[in-house]
Amino acid sequence: MSSKKQIFIFLGIPILMGILFVLRYKILVLLCIFGGYFVSPEGSAVLTNYCFHETDTLILDSSYLQRSPVVVKLAKKMRVGQTVKCYGFKQYKDYRLSYALNPFTISRSKHGYTISQWIAFDTT
Repeated sequence: MSSKKQIFIFLGIPILMGILFVLRYKILVLLCIFGGYFVSPEGSAVLTNYCFHETDTLILDSSYLQRSPVVVKLAKKMRVGQTVKCYGFKQYKDYRLSYALNPFTISRSKHGYTISQWIAFDTT
């Protein structure tokens, strides 16, 4: 092996490791966003919006929320006009929902339910 290749490898590996060390949190967040898409698309959407400032109001796809065991159980107990604020639950009861909304507020009307959570998205 030539001395130029040895110097490149000798200097290149520590430089690469230094770059990875500096970017470790960004890499971790990107992995959570990507991997989270398969585990909890709603949680991935919240994390993406939080990190990349896409919008100040995020509306999630409600298809899973309608089937969530936590939401279904709570909704069955509610009366029309009732609101439950800051409803928290143990993560093991619904991992997918917990990554996106925990705690959340749910309101029942004549026409259905509204689920919301207030998050202060970073503006810097």
